[in-house]
Amino acid sequence: MGKSISIRSVYNGAAPGAAVFSYALFNGRIESIDTKLRSDSQTVEVIARDFSVNLERITVFGQRIENSDGTNVFLKGFDTVFNPDSKPNAGGSPINLGGKSYTVFCPEGSQGGLWTYAKVIDYLLNEYVPAGRLQTPDLSRLQALTDNQIARDLDITGLNLLEALHRCCGRIGLYFKFVPTNEPIGPYQAIVFYKNDTGRTVELDCQKAGDRFSISRTNIVALESKRNFWPVTHKYIGLGDYKIFEATFDLTMGWDSSLESNYYSVRAKPQDIAFSV
Repeated sequence: MGKSISIRSVYNGAAPGAAVFSYALFNGRIESIDTKLRSDSQTVEVIARDFSVNLERITVFGQRIENSDGTNVFLKGFDTVFNPDSKPNAGGSPINLGGKSYTVFCPEGSQGGLWTYAKVIDYLLNEYVPAGRLQTPDLSRLQALTDNQIARDLDITGLNLLEALHRCCGRIGLYFKFVPTNEPIGPYQAIVFYKNDTGRTVELDCQKAGDRFSISRTNIVALESKRNFWPVTHKYIGLGDYKIFEATFDLTMGWDSSLESNYYSVRAKPQDIAFSV
């Protein structure tokens, strides 16, 4: 329990001097182990999660305050609120703590700056994640992704770190995921922030309809398209139930011509009425 586990794709080099290159597809830590014993077999189920499970165990509280003499102190009794009532409470210049540089809160009553979402995310990752455990993006990268948007009355007191990051990113349409770093030295996982529909443009080679399939002339194996955007007009539309019509016909009995014609009232559905001459 708690030990790291990874899923890797291994590539063998060509002889001579064959080498093995390993590429991690997933890195995580074992959360549970379920063993099932049967008369003819034994099954072991291992459940591992990525670095998000570590963030769920960290509670966000308090404020790290920058003092006027350059020192800093962490005040546990304060609520973690950024720009309360749109009032700035960010420190003027970043502090250096444990080899990390990031913006913290300013003392109450002093002239502070406005927190941007980039600085909020940078503060959370640097303040609560131990150094060397997770590779995080630079502040400049976060500023580009968030367009330097200002946080307004952002209260994350009492949330775990994963929930706090989701609340920040949810306000500005930002997403994040954890990926293996595949680096021999340093953190084995990294947190990557991204926006939807901002990926690179990919050009696809598609053959014309009716051409014989050539794998060298196309990189599309199969494509199926179906559109159901039919207009309301120019279509037969049936509404309601069957309609019942009532009609009166002049009927004559063929087996007794002496009788006068009688009139009968017939009720039938349109599809059930048949006439013969």
